[in-house]
Amino acid sequence: MRNPTAKKLQFKKSALYFDVDYVQGKGPSGWQDFNSAVLMTATFGLNNGNAYSKEWVPNPPSPNTNVLRFGLEQNVQQSPVNYLVALGSYDETTERSNRNYQFIQLIASIAATIASGGYVADKANNAYADATALFSGVFLPSLKGIVINVDGINRRRSNLVAQTLQDIIEVPAQSSISTIVLLPRYGILAYRSAQVPVIVDRILDVHIVSEVVTELNEAAIEKGVCKLGYTKDQTRQALGEPTASASEADGTSTFTYGKGPIASVAFNDKGQLTNCAPRSASDQISAATTLTEADQILTALGLTANRVPLTDGSILLVDIPGVDKTFHFDTTGKRTTDYTLAFGDIKTEAGKTPSKADFETFLEGKEKAISKSTAIEDYVQKNPLDQTTKAGTFDYPSPDVQGGTIHVTVTKGNVDSKVTFSGPQPKGV
Repeated sequence: MRNPTAKKLQFKKSALYFDVDYVQGKGPSGWQDFNSAVLMTATFGLNNGNAYSKEWVPNPPSPNTNVLRFGLEQNVQQSPVNYLVALGSYDETTERSNRNYQFIQLIASIAATIASGGYVADKANNAYADATALFSGVFLPSLKGIVINVDGINRRRSNLVAQTLQDIIEVPAQSSISTIVLLPRYGILAYRSAQVPVIVDRILDVHIVSEVVTELNEAAIEKGVCKLGYTKDQTRQALGEPTASASEADGTSTFTYGKGPIASVAFNDKGQLTNCAPRSASDQISAATTLTEADQILTALGLTANRVPLTDGSILLVDIPGVDKTFHFDTTGKRTTDYTLAFGDIKTEAGKTPSKADFETFLEGKEKAISKSTAIEDYVQKNPLDQTTKAGTFDYPSPDVQGGTIHVTVTKGNVDSKVTFSGPQPKGV
């Protein structure tokens, strides 16, 4: 958009609309369906469609394709896709991939239990156990790194937010600016009153409703930023509608916010903002009710978190810079009761020099408290104490962390106090 005037202008993205030609479309061809089926099978259902590849194609793909030309066959004003809808679709896609991967992990855990629990008859040449170890120890972690690349997902999400989520666009005087809007790429099934599946073929022109272009005589309101001197209207534009407000007899007043970077703001008797009470990163994340919402807050804060998968399928967010608290989410991604990892208690128990049997009973109790797994009990039955030396080194499955291992040395029948841990865990442990 170019601004030829001598004043700064602003406009809303929602006021844009486009003249476009449509082309009648159809779903993927049989060959594309076959390729998609093979790819989904090879990745155990974790593959997602490529946003840069049309999954709808012209029908038929020939010079005789039925084109709905603007001004002749139709005069539809094609509006952009709502930005939050696109963001929600992206988050749902990544969350669905993660749930599918957790289901595959569950299958791998069951297979590992079968392999280590003596259910396979041929123990001398147990190809099943070898295959299970290869599948769960090598294949699954590599597959996750390919299809659920957390760093890549967060980077793309940040780019989506940074490039498209502006609502108000400012154009400097006698200058121009470019921005990004989103148009539907898949088949549009409800084209006007006719149920004709179409896709956007080409963009002919772009329009903006002139009434939404206004002169900007004051500094632009920065979203999410609290600035002294703001009026109440400016504060609402920057921080959103408050959860609660209160007025005092002397004319001063306050806004309170239940979520976000600002907890409350205060205004003087002239309605000017005089104080901003920030909310800590810990409090902001604590307000999240779902894992997706917590990820959004972390992205907005520019923070990262270490994800620790627990044996009951839930997720623990830990090691957030500047945040001492951990955040626990259940298998559906909803916030649940706080949880403290068991390894601290395990180290304390080992320091008491218990017998191996008592220590194993303690580990089994920890395991049963969080999940119905019997991995530790199975390991104990297969690895008794050496009655000759009364000593040995034992690698117990972690009672609460998926893929974790407790390394224990037993001397003279008692547990050595130097107990170590390997596997996914907080950096501080």
